[in-house]
Amino acid sequence: MIEVLFHGRVEETNRIGEPAAGGELATAQEMIERGHGLEGVLEERSGDLYGVVNGIDYEQWNPAKDPALVRPYSADEPEGKTVCREALRRELGLDEGPGPLVTMVTRLAWQKGLDLALESLPGMLEAGCRVALLGSGEAPLEEAWMEAAARNPGEVAVRIGYDSELASRMYAGGDCFLMPSRYEPCGLAQLIALRYGAIPVVRRTGGLADTVREFDATRPTGTGFLFDAYTPEALGQAVSRAVDPERWRRRRRRAPRSWAARWASRRSPRRGRAPGPVLRGGAPEPRSRSCP
Repeated sequence: MIEVLFHGRVEETNRIGEPAAGGELATAQEMIERGHGLEGVLEERSGDLYGVVNGIDYEQWNPAKDPALVRPYSADEPEGKTVCREALRRELGLDEGPGPLVTMVTRLAWQKGLDLALESLPGMLEAGCRVALLGSGEAPLEEAWMEAAARNPGEVAVRIGYDSELASRMYAGGDCFLMPSRYEPCGLAQLIALRYGAIPVVRRTGGLADTVREFDATRPTGTGFLFDAYTPEALGQAVSRAVDPERWRRRRRRAPRSWAARWASRRSPRRGRAPGPVLRGGAPEPRSRSCP
């Protein structure tokens, strides 16, 4: 009965979309192959299939209005970003380091690549980074990260649990935002980080590959730093590119503008444009500030 109802809806609807999953945005053929009994009607409507990425509510996630921040800021008036960074560093008990402050707001889960981040931690600290993590999840990962913080006082800060106001301060205070996911159907955290001017350092997978572009200092274009192999070496190389102060200073200036500007004109994987609101950050908006 449920399949029959869905079959009718698919036949009647104008457009058919699916979130990004696994690799790049889902193609029409990939959606057909995952049809779960609807393969026939999806095949008939293949010309109307396209992939959809997540969006965020720019009013809800707005560093110019966020009451959790010690000082508001925007792309046009970015001075408050430095104030927020210093406040976060002091709040978490981190020393001032020569490199960027790298933050993570995440579930501590196998999918999210927190084991890789942990394995890469010595290299990040050697490069002068300070690392802060907020999240909860699998007990072994929680314990491992707490032990890492205990071994590296002043360099690594870990807060287990979820605090929406601290999450805002982590986005606002971070120079870089790390997402080394094994796979990521789309992800929201990198979009929030861009909104708050924290430069994403992400693995090139799923929605991360769709929403972050490698920074090219010669043009300059791009919004972050990406790596492919699931290895500490690959992650370390991406962090090394981000550690260049001039690079992340310029990226941070561009980040709050770049997401909306680029996706306002981006075409969907199928021929023609997807419905405008879907790709202008107007995809289904989160109704609460939950952990991405």
